[in-house]
Amino acid sequence: MTPRSSSRLRRVTTSAAFALAIAFPSSALADANGGIEPAYSTGATVSILSTSFDNKLMATVELEITCDPFPLIDPYTGEPTGPTTQPGRIYGEILLMQAQGRSIAHAAGILRAGDSGGMYQGLPVTCDGVTAQQFVVAVIAQDLPLKRGAAVMGVVVRMSATETPPCCSGWFGSNAASTGPVSVKLR
Repeated sequence: MTPRSSSRLRRVTTSAAFALAIAFPSSALADANGGIEPAYSTGATVSILSTSFDNKLMATVELEITCDPFPLIDPYTGEPTGPTTQPGRIYGEILLMQAQGRSIAHAAGILRAGDSGGMYQGLPVTCDGVTAQQFVVAVIAQDLPLKRGAAVMGVVVRMSATETPPCCSGWFGSNAASTGPVSVKLR
């Protein structure tokens, strides 16, 4: 190869790499958090109290959740008309990632009551801004076996009121929270 053709090849390769980088940004190719949502709180808090390694296929997570009264929304104006302490339902997702040599093991768990006519039913929850409630969730290995040691976990919970008060025809808002990525130890 002559110096001129290798220079041309280098320019073409660099141009092609630049064009690919513009067309396919790295954020589109991989989620930086592995699917774990960033930390946030909208009328609720969630914290990981403990984690335990049960076996290579399952870990157990204990969560504590507190949520504010649900906002009551006027259906005609969309404006808040005040909070309500109506009973609520909670639904949550737990994602766990753990380094396994050159690979990453993934595990997931769901906080829910069960399946009713094809619809997932959330667990009952009290949203009064004071009551701290604990939930225990099994997290099941998805691709590689789990092991004792360090891992990264994220929890997302969403709550909504279960019924409309007899006095009102308003809508309820909802509460939600995420821990964001949290370092944990499976013991």
